[in-house]
Amino acid sequence: MFPITWSYEGYPADNTKDEVRFLVRDTDTTEQLLSDEEIYYLLSIFPNPIASAAMGCETLSSKFARDASEKTVGDLKINLTEKAKSFRDQATRLWLLSKLYRGRPQVYAGGISIADKQTQVANSDRVQPDFYRHMNDFPGTGTGYGSSS
Repeated sequence: MFPITWSYEGYPADNTKDEVRFLVRDTDTTEQLLSDEEIYYLLSIFPNPIASAAMGCETLSSKFARDASEKTVGDLKINLTEKAKSFRDQATRLWLLSKLYRGRPQVYAGGISIADKQTQVANSDRVQPDFYRHMNDFPGTGTGYGSSS
């Protein structure tokens, strides 16, 4: 059996596990809800961290709904039904958000460097463009781009 771990570095923008934990609201070291291993499992099923967090909230909602509806410790009374509902509501919001954001967008501006252009042209898996510069040049005919006629 492997040890169960829980960690939160506080950098959700730099760490996918922390991003999921942040979205689930599982950042309190005194109340650890999902283990790191459970989060990595969710990420293996849903590579989108928002969808992973939504599934994590679904899981926690089921857990708290299954537990007793209320727990009392001294003067403190905890309503687990409300906690289950809160996670279910958060899951709904995250599922909607995951449909809007299919992962972190990656910006690519092609053709900025000569080396990048050469790499793209040499890529045999690249879809060849239908149109390209100088496509109608016919060397020696005097027609096309750069001809004097």
